[in-house]
Amino acid sequence: MDPLIAASMIFTLILVVLIGGFIVLFPVTRRLGKALEVYLDQKRNDA
Repeated sequence: MDPLIAASMIFTLILVVLIGGFIVLFPVTRRLGKALEVYLDQKRNDA
């Protein structure tokens, strides 16, 4: 296989994984952040 073709395929695969990972993880981190904020507010109000 031509090294240029292999490098292009690897670059494209890495780019797709990075963009897909960001799209998947962004809502998850927002939801976890909101849950953590609620937990800390409850803990602060109990003390």
